[in-house]
Amino acid sequence: MADVLHCRLLRVGGRTYRVEGSSASTLPHQPDRGEHAVGASARWQQEEEGYEEAALAAAHVGEDEIDESLVQQEGNQFVARLSCDAEVYPFLIGREGRTRKRIEAEAGVQLTIPRPPGGGGGGGRGGGGGGGDVLIRGPTRAAVSSGYLRTEVVMHEAVAVRLLDYNYFISLPLAAPAAVRQFEAFRRAALADPGAAASGLHESCFMAPQHLHVTLVMLKLYSDQKRHAAQQVHDMGPGSRLEALCDLLVDQFAQAGLLLPQDERKVKLHATVVNTRYRKRAPGGAGAAPPAAAGGRQQQQREERQPFDGRALLAEHARLDLGIHCLEAAHLSQRGVYGPDGYYRCAGKLSLAVADAAAETDAAGMEEES
Repeated sequence: MADVLHCRLLRVGGRTYRVEGSSASTLPHQPDRGEHAVGASARWQQEEEGYEEAALAAAHVGEDEIDESLVQQEGNQFVARLSCDAEVYPFLIGREGRTRKRIEAEAGVQLTIPRPPGGGGGGGRGGGGGGGDVLIRGPTRAAVSSGYLRTEVVMHEAVAVRLLDYNYFISLPLAAPAAVRQFEAFRRAALADPGAAASGLHESCFMAPQHLHVTLVMLKLYSDQKRHAAQQVHDMGPGSRLEALCDLLVDQFAQAGLLLPQDERKVKLHATVVNTRYRKRAPGGAGAAPPAAAGGRQQQQREERQPFDGRALLAEHARLDLGIHCLEAAHLSQRGVYGPDGYYRCAGKLSLAVADAAAETDAAGMEEES
């Protein structure tokens, strides 16, 4: 029997739901340390199985009403549309269709989930689009409202666990010519060290120079609504020191409901220069790879990561200095997708040039790229 006194609370929009069922799937997204240890695949399998139980439990929500404008009448039926990327489709369907069947049975509706682009298990854009609207059809407005809420809760449950990776992040670009020169000199020196190969350090472990950045916060934006909301985060108040400014920016994303609970913490400013996740990721070089499609269940992250002995690297290069730079804007960057300049594709930006600068949204917005 589920423990109704100690169930997890799930926030969806302005509503809070009690999620009963297995807690195996509700583990927060932990850092990648330890994924290379023996048993990583087994832990992923347990989490995947546990997710299904909690998703079914999460689908059982109260009979709350949604905004009437979301439900339209078509003939003798009522219809609502819920934006969703292709990576989320498998979670809405569930193993052998159990999740969808339960939503349909309990709400008295019919769910129509689009076929993933190309007939695969998910889009190749890492949550950058390529999905479609999930249709909820029913005989009454109340039934469609109930089905909409149940589907929305399952979507939030899917995004909250590790089976879907972060697909966007807020970054401060550092790929200025001076920084790139300093970084390339550091990389050459590190790889030229006689003990580099023996320590396990490989050229592919280094960040690609054109991708250098400071990370402020990671985001999971798997619907058009979420991406649009992220583009609208503008008001940060007056200028301040960088750390305080970054904390304020992240707080605005939290208030907009775009952060997972485990990510609502004080910003720890950092710029990655070496990461074993990059090891031989792409044939053309290093850098963050796009999130794996949901159909593949993040196979890349299940694989064991090969560490390296970094003691000599730290002893020699602990005081790496990439120079002094003017930060012109904070970017809403898409992982694994790059612009003409080689940096992560910018879905939106906030000018930092002057203290009272107004926010700007990239002209390209979130439009599909050819």
